[in-house]
Amino acid sequence: MIKRTLLACFTTILPSIVSAAPILDDWGTSTSVSSADNCPSYCTGNFEFNENGGANQYSAYSELNNVAGSGKAFAQVNGAGYTPILKASVSSNDGTGMWASAWGIQHYTYTGSESMVLDLNLNLHGSVFGDGQIRGDVAVIKGDTLPWTSDMATLIYELVPSDDVLADESLFITGGYDQTVTSTISINLEAGDSFFVRADLKARGKRGGSADAFNTFTMNFSDNSLLQATGQAATGPEPGSLALLALGLAAVGTQRKLRAKS
Repeated sequence: MIKRTLLACFTTILPSIVSAAPILDDWGTSTSVSSADNCPSYCTGNFEFNENGGANQYSAYSELNNVAGSGKAFAQVNGAGYTPILKASVSSNDGTGMWASAWGIQHYTYTGSESMVLDLNLNLHGSVFGDGQIRGDVAVIKGDTLPWTSDMATLIYELVPSDDVLADESLFITGGYDQTVTSTISINLEAGDSFFVRADLKARGKRGGSADAFNTFTMNFSDNSLLQATGQAATGPEPGSLALLALGLAAVGTQRKLRAKS
């Protein structure tokens, strides 16, 4: 049974690349961390961004530490069945805002000869305090190519035909320590079907709030024996804190500072 969930609004200042999107035919990862130093009710003042990743990248890492607080995000397509592994964490200071985002895409071909209903199990873990929120989104999209865009809602409601969205789901953590939210989406497959799994993770903290989902947003298929992932991620253990630090230092992030108009 195909399950569709309307993507609710998630207010963020993370940059969105929705026009003239390049076309993806295999896999990719992307991360972004942003901050605002003046958020009395809505956010103004100095905005700062750090971004990394792109099409055909197995992993991406972004980190930002400034007067607004701290944040980091990590994405890799090296989970069970080469599914995305996503991490994001932010901690804001009084009167400021921090946002972190990670997303990953993997391309699959179903090699079975008969129709099949395949389940994709989702697991989101994290802690939220004060004015914070964690959100995870997953969409399964049929096809051989996919637009590369940072905005999930634009992707599934504007850039691809609605009939090609085989399933989508959203998970939320809005408060509490060490919370876990799970769900399962079902995918109807026919022989030779080609499809993408696109997964997003967002963490938001404002006015002293924090959201820690660095352990972690993961997913796995009920049976991946008949699935062929287009890209197979590099082998090795999942990065620990030291490896993530090295990755962050090695990553070439694009930092931009914008002053908002008052």
